[in-house]
This record gives sequence, structure tokens and C-alpha cells, in this order.
Amino acid sequence: MEYASYRVFLTLSERLHFGKTAVHHHMTTSNVTRVIKQLEGELGVRLFERNKREVRLTHKGQKFVEFAQEAVQRYEDFKHDIQEKDPSQLGGSIRVCATVTAAYNILPSIITSFKTQFPKMTTYLETGNTHTALEKLEEGDVDFAIGIITPRLKQRFNVQKILTTPLVHIVPAHHDRDRVDDLGVVLPESGELADCIREYFDSQDVQPKLHSYIDGHEAILAMVSAGMGRAILPQIVVENSHLIEQVAITSLPAKLPSIDVGVFMNKTGLNKHSKETFWQFLEKELKRFKQ
Repeated sequence: MEYASYRVFLTLSERLHFGKTAVHHHMTTSNVTRVIKQLEGELGVRLFERNKREVRLTHKGQKFVEFAQEAVQRYEDFKHDIQEKDPSQLGGSIRVCATVTAAYNILPSIITSFKTQFPKMTTYLETGNTHTALEKLEEGDVDFAIGIITPRLKQRFNVQKILTTPLVHIVPAHHDRDRVDDLGVVLPESGELADCIREYFDSQDVQPKLHSYIDGHEAILAMVSAGMGRAILPQIVVENSHLIEQVAITSLPAKLPSIDVGVFMNKTGLNKHSKETFWQFLEKELKRFKQ
């Protein structure tokens, strides 16, 4: 019974879904089934009850969870202790989910510096909106997510702030500035930015005309550039877009707030030394940047 098999078992015990477990470990569903059957054969007990509708742990499977968690933790601690302390010799991988804007404009310098210090570490990057990134983080599909920081999220996750960016109001570049109110507002479907915009309009006692709800900052920007409406977006999104010449930043009666953007990590979960390494690296990098 190997370390990798324990990890597959623990993921399945949390998700109770063979398909999601397979995706998490970059395996096929049949390979996950094979791993579990091997464990059950070696132990001589059933760890899971499964049918077409559900998967659930047996009583003995629940007891094995505790053993597997301790075994995985002890293995990772031992591996960490015997590895060379030279950062260039530390191996492992981290998985990050970020918006397209963050992937292009925030992450490159961070990842480049991380790779320079820890050349044997592998970084996997996925893109998606902030809501999707945080869902993946909670489910354990990624180790870190990048998004807008709010008091509510600071209670749910460990957070390190990367930057602050103002929100800006944009309209199509050639639209008549005296008729801005005629344009409907293109809003994010959900998430922290949607909440910030809604709070802003509520504070001004304004109910703007709605054009549509769109998923993704870049998609919203594309809609505005095509003359389909107006929007409120983070300045970093607008200024770093190839569509910047096709939109214009205009003022609103009341000043728009700024938002903080940061890296999120789960507060709970199995210890992973590569994750700790990246988090500590990030703390040092951000302190150096602020100086």
C-alpha cells in the first residue's frame, strides 16, 4: 500500500465521487477504481459502498481515513526532513487558479521569481473567474486562487494582498458622453465585484438600467468595446487589455471605491510542503516589494 494510493483514497473519502477524484489526481476513473480495489484487497475489507447513485464510506472505511491521514502526514514530514535544505533541491508542485487578467499581469513576475528560487517546483495554472477559482480552492482542485479580497473571504481563507486597484467606469470609446445614462450596465453574474458594484449603486440610491449579466471581466470589457453597454471594472483589467483603445474611462457623480486583490489559500486541509514553500515565498516577496 503506497503513499499515492492513500492520497487517492483520502480524496475519494472527501468527495465521494470517482470522477472528481480522477480529475483531481490526473487519472482515469478506472485507475481510481483499481487503486481502491487494491487497497480493499490488501486490507480484506470494503472501504466504500457504491452503486449507480452514490458512494459512501463504510464504518471500516471511516476508521481507515484516520490511519491514511496520519500515514500521509508522516511521510510528507519525513520527506521534508531528509531533503536538502538548499531551496534549489526542493521538489513538488502547486496549482493556481486566476482570472485571465491576473494570469497575464500579476502572476508572471511572481512565478518567474518563484521558479528562479525553486527550479524543481512545478506550477500548474488554470484560468477562470474569481467565483470559480474559490470554488476550486475549497474543493481542493487547486492550492491557491487569486481574487478580490473582502471581509467575508478573509474569514474563510488565508489571504495575502498583492495590490490595490481602483474601480473605473467605462463606456464605448465613441459614445456621446452626454447620453451615458442611456446605456445599460453590463454586470458580472456573481462574485465579489458584483457585490461591490451593487453596494456602490445602493449607496448612491441609484437603480441603473441593466443591459445584461456576463461571466468574466474580460467578456464584460469586450461587450462595452462593442458598444453594447457600460460597465464598472478594476482599472488593472482595463489598462492591460488590448481593447483599451475601444473604451473610454469616464467619471460618475460619486467616486468609485478601490478593491484589494490577493492570493487565497485554504485554512484547513492536509499539509503540503510545496504549498507552504510557495506561501512563505510569497510573504517574503510581498514584503520586499512594499519596501
